[in-house]
Amino acid sequence: MRYTFFGHLCGQLCSDCQEDLAHATLRLYRPKDGDDQVVARATADTKHTHQILDAAEAEQKADRLLVEADLDSEGRFNVVLDEEVDYDGDAIEVDVYLESVPGMPEGTEAGPLQVSITTLQPQWRKGEEGARFGWEYCIPERFWCQVRGQFGAWTICGDVTLCETGAPVEGVTVIAFDRDWIQDDEVGIATTDGNGRFRIDYLQQDFEPGTVIDVELVGGPDLYFRVETPAGQPLLSEDPSAGRRSSRENAGPCFCVDLCLDEEPDDPDPEVYPAFTHVGGYDFQTDIDSGPAGTGETVRGGRAFHRTLRLNGIMSKTLNGNPLEYKFQYRERGASSWKNVTPSQLRKMKIGTLEKVDTSVSPPRIRASAPKITSWGEHLIPMKWGSLPTGTGSRCPKSRGFLVGMGRSCRITTRSNWTPGRWRRLRPRST
Repeated sequence: MRYTFFGHLCGQLCSDCQEDLAHATLRLYRPKDGDDQVVARATADTKHTHQILDAAEAEQKADRLLVEADLDSEGRFNVVLDEEVDYDGDAIEVDVYLESVPGMPEGTEAGPLQVSITTLQPQWRKGEEGARFGWEYCIPERFWCQVRGQFGAWTICGDVTLCETGAPVEGVTVIAFDRDWIQDDEVGIATTDGNGRFRIDYLQQDFEPGTVIDVELVGGPDLYFRVETPAGQPLLSEDPSAGRRSSRENAGPCFCVDLCLDEEPDDPDPEVYPAFTHVGGYDFQTDIDSGPAGTGETVRGGRAFHRTLRLNGIMSKTLNGNPLEYKFQYRERGASSWKNVTPSQLRKMKIGTLEKVDTSVSPPRIRASAPKITSWGEHLIPMKWGSLPTGTGSRCPKSRGFLVGMGRSCRITTRSNWTPGRWRRLRPRST
């Protein structure tokens, strides 16, 4: 008969936080011949049957292996035991083989581990296509966190809510710190989801003593937290002494925490509408006669603009989720129609400050330079419309370092291809 064993496996991090055993390997074994404790183990509470096997113990079971299968990314499995397996529906030993655990960075060195979960007597439901049995199981927190500890994989699972209402807070940044005698270390950082939940994964080596001046005497990190808006505005700043509380000190491989805020943060990502508001220091709505019938001169003094003009305002990258480009137009005095600013009329523009660490000197120094766009032809899409793409500050070819973008201004020239003193009004338009 064909037997299909399917289900889902997970590990419990705390009472309200669990993780799928993604990409682990499920191994099913037949019990030892003559084992008179099979029934007792199959009916025992699973918390009494868990065991971490060493390499020798796992090898001793190899000749009793029925079948093995990889779990998918959600910890689900579907195993078929057919006639070739020589299985008749009796009890099976269920093990999981792990090469890592969820949250571990790729490339982290860790030895594989095999975990014996339980002896199971499936209650097969027979049908026309054979017998089927479904089983979903979550390894209890106490044992699963011990397994994670064997891999040196630590995790923090928590949520952020409003203290008064208990409503979840989405989109805020949570930073975890380890309180040390000499210097506090940042353990990790995460952003809350729509349910206010967050998770921070880190490794045992991240907080273990590494120098002779590290005099920390306890085995795990002493945790305290800071919560910020995406822009870095503090919403909750725990005192480092919070890491010495009994509930925070010497945290184990699994740590769960509830954080609450006194006030709800502002919208972390308000819609920004593109608008150039100034020509240099002049507000073009109030300081410049810029209406349809205006002269284009300053309201006070009747001054005209010439040569290079600095346009100041907001250059957002998207509007309603769509990418933005900017088009500039001008009109000569007495003309009835507007003309498009061409790429040749755009001057080179500073796009930010490029900061590099110079390690050739001691101590290392940060050196800054000012990258500029000198030719707009390759950056204009399409060129004939004189469009200025947003996000230009990230275009810094053949450069390495940290680029602090300007993002709020650009310059055009009135000298190239324009009749000096004859243009009337310049208008930026988003397209």
